[in-house]
Amino acid sequence: MSTRFRRFLGRLANTRRRQRALFQIRSAAMLFCIFVALYLLSQKLTNRPSAPVGLISQHDAQHSAVFTPFKLTPGGGEKVVLTFARKFQELTGGHVDLLVKPRNVCKRLKCVRELARALAVDGIDWARLSVKVFSRARPWYNIWFTIGNTLIPKKSARGRTSIYHCQFPFDMGYMAHPFSGLRQLSTYDVVYLNSEYTKTWYDRQLESLRMGVLPLSVSSQRYIDQYTPAIADGMFLPPRTIYYAPAFTKRFKKASSTRGRGDARKRAVRIVLIGRFFTGHQGKCHLAAIEAFSILRKNIAASLRIELHILGYVLKGFQPYVLQVKRRARSVEGVFVKDDATETEMRDAIENGDIVWSITGLCSEEFIYSPADAEHFGIGLLESMSAGLIPVVVDRGGPSEILRGFLDYLKVTSTEELAASTRRIISAGQDELNSLRTMTMKRADKLSMQFDEASVKLFTIFGQRLTPQNTEVWFTLRTRVRRLERGVDARVKVPRKVTRCSSVHADSNALIYFAEGYYDFALRAILTILSRKL
Repeated sequence: MSTRFRRFLGRLANTRRRQRALFQIRSAAMLFCIFVALYLLSQKLTNRPSAPVGLISQHDAQHSAVFTPFKLTPGGGEKVVLTFARKFQELTGGHVDLLVKPRNVCKRLKCVRELARALAVDGIDWARLSVKVFSRARPWYNIWFTIGNTLIPKKSARGRTSIYHCQFPFDMGYMAHPFSGLRQLSTYDVVYLNSEYTKTWYDRQLESLRMGVLPLSVSSQRYIDQYTPAIADGMFLPPRTIYYAPAFTKRFKKASSTRGRGDARKRAVRIVLIGRFFTGHQGKCHLAAIEAFSILRKNIAASLRIELHILGYVLKGFQPYVLQVKRRARSVEGVFVKDDATETEMRDAIENGDIVWSITGLCSEEFIYSPADAEHFGIGLLESMSAGLIPVVVDRGGPSEILRGFLDYLKVTSTEELAASTRRIISAGQDELNSLRTMTMKRADKLSMQFDEASVKLFTIFGQRLTPQNTEVWFTLRTRVRRLERGVDARVKVPRKVTRCSSVHADSNALIYFAEGYYDFALRAILTILSRKL
């Protein structure tokens, strides 16, 4: 074979290799473009604005949605999600889609039914409940409900009436794109919060965020009016924030478990601590509870039997922490730890208990001054109180709010105070114990009625309550009122010397009233019409 021919074959092979390489590069580029296009399309579908009047189909109008970005495991947030799903079925008589993320541990209806059984949430019509991945959600719904732990919801609203339930703004209002965040928040009608404590911090952070993106000077106001009307529009009328106690399961104490000081030797005094096993913010401080119990044992009579029962579900990845708690429990007599406790075990612990502890935020001084590291409400605490268990809580957050008006020694700030307060309850007389139990059960009964009463108010407009019979009329009226609300310019014309901003225009104050604890924002729509006519 000649040298010239060999060179020709070499050039031919190199050309084919180059062509093959170019083909692979073009294929990879094409796949990348397709991926980017699909991603942008999914983002566009995910962040749609609320449905205008007339755009929701008749089939979609029969559905409501509850979206949770969290993994469905037994806990207070999951109980809130399932309770709202049941409430939407009652109000509309329609179907409810429970929307979850693709990697959720519970994506089947059978799993959700087991979760509802574990959390004692009854009354759900399972034939009218579907579990879907978020990407399969409908374009629009009658009611859209989202739960989250941030100031701004992660998804835009898709409902004719939309509710965002913020358990607590753990991000404390920090976000990279506040303008788009405020616009996304404005697609919601109501921000529901579970306690006055949470509402105080939420309103404070929301106002700080709004003031940060909306300077108060006259020149800045002119700049917004002239150059950025599209950005500013819709951010000046945020959804109203309301708070009331979430629904919880009322427990009933066994008659045989009632203890007086005279029969203390017959049965051990049982202290109950219920909460999921994990560490960090919102941790239930199991190790601190065992330490307080150890101090308590040293300060009571040796003849008096006391027990500490710790129950809860273990979050994924925290098995080493559970082992640490169990090792510490074995070193203190009378401590019993039950991880991944069932509903039956929870019920038995509450029915046979005497005292309940709620000590979130007591773990270390590092977290004492962090508002996020406090129990924002306390569903497990209220369930125990409904059965007559006497509460001892950290003097912070929702539990302190629940015990407002109770004796001061029931609210503590250290493990030493926790042990001393519990010792005082154990040594109390029968009359004092009965008085504490009665006060405890009355407070639980009062808060147990708030959810249903507030839900009725939330879905009542101009005196007309939402029912399965008037669903279409009610939502049509609500959507039109909301469209008129958005036409009101709620921006404040701020003089140079003013340093703070009110939430409503000064001319509107006389027409907006405070009714039964809620601002009636529908009057802003009336204000729009009156202003045009005058």
